[in-house]
Parts: sequence; structure tokens; C-alpha cells
Amino acid sequence: MTEDKKNLSSEELIARVRLNERDAFDLLYARHHRPSFDYAYRVLFQRRDAEDVVQEAFLRVFLAARRGKYDPTRGSFKTYLYRILRNLCYDRLALKKPLNATDLENEENTGFEPLSDRLRDAVTPVDRAQGNALKEQVSVALKRLPTIQREALTLRGFEGLSYKEISRILERPVSHVKIILFRARQALARLLEEPLPRGLLLPLRSGTPARRTRRYGGVPS
Repeated sequence: MTEDKKNLSSEELIARVRLNERDAFDLLYARHHRPSFDYAYRVLFQRRDAEDVVQEAFLRVFLAARRGKYDPTRGSFKTYLYRILRNLCYDRLALKKPLNATDLENEENTGFEPLSDRLRDAVTPVDRAQGNALKEQVSVALKRLPTIQREALTLRGFEGLSYKEISRILERPVSHVKIILFRARQALARLLEEPLPRGLLLPLRSGTPARRTRRYGGVPS
């Protein structure tokens, strides 16, 4: 039965979740958990916090679906999910002190490379050493951008969302979203001290299967 559901849209899957089809939720989670984690990580810069936020977000999605509170007429499932993620991330940030240089250095030592899979296809360096150096540059540069600019770049450049979808997630007019993205790209280019690879300005798609961060702990029956 799961095979038959793989071609369903996320909106169709969440409708099946409401009918208590558990495999529909498993597919929904498998489809969206990695980009959700990437987004949360680029906002929070703490792997454990990002994992916790993603778990809480999917629990809320599950409960909302079962209670019939998800309204597909108000936007795509991606928009709905990222608004939940964003609220949870900002709640988490409000409880924490600002990151300092030591925090960022410690986080770099976790072995997690949130940009590596997406940049592999976007960057075509003369040799592998240049490619690795650029990925590290971009990762460090993103951390220096204002949170709203990181969010916009992530949603547009890495997740491929439309301006309208980003507008709904960030709760800003489309015109403001375009300005935020323009300033973010300029700032990132300045930090990199060279023109951005074209792939960073367009939706990226990697042929490499996403690596799971942690198996989802389950939801109430």
C-alpha cells in the first residue's frame, strides 16, 4: 500500500493521515524531514536544537491532521510546515543567549555538513580542494548573515520555494521578500569575496540520497 502512496502529493498524504493511515505519515516524514532539519539548523546552528524542533514540528503536523485542523486552501503543505518550523525556531532562539565564536567552533566539530549535499552539484571547482574550501566558505558566511536573510536564502535557493510561499512563511509581502533575498545575496557575495555560484541563486537539487539525522521517534496512535 505504501508503494501506491509514493506518488501522492504531500497535501494528499496529509489527508490520508487524517483517515488514520499511518504509512501516509511515514512517507510525509521521509519526504520532508531532511529539508526541515536543514532549515532549522541554518536558523539555530545547534544540531540538537534543530533535531528537537523538527520532531516537535512533525508531531504538531500529525496532531493537526488527525484533528482536521490542516486547511489546504491556505497554502501548500510546505508553507504550512515551514511556518510551524519557523515559530518553533524563534521560540527556541528567544530562550537562548546569542551564539558566540566558541559556540560556532564547537558546532563545526560535530561532523555535520548541512550544505555539502546541496553544494556538491552546484559547485564545479578546478579541483576537489577548491570545492571543499568553497563549501566551508559558504557555510561560515551563511552564519554571519542576519537570521531573516539566512531563512530567505534557504527557502529560495536550497528548498526551491516560490516568492509567494516564502512570503507566507516569513509573513512579509512578496516585495519585501525580494528585497531580503537581494540583500542576502549581495552580503553573501561580499563575504565570499567573489561572485556566487549560480546554483546558490536557483533551486538546487542533489542526486545524492539525503542522509537522515535521526529516526523519527513516533507519534501517538
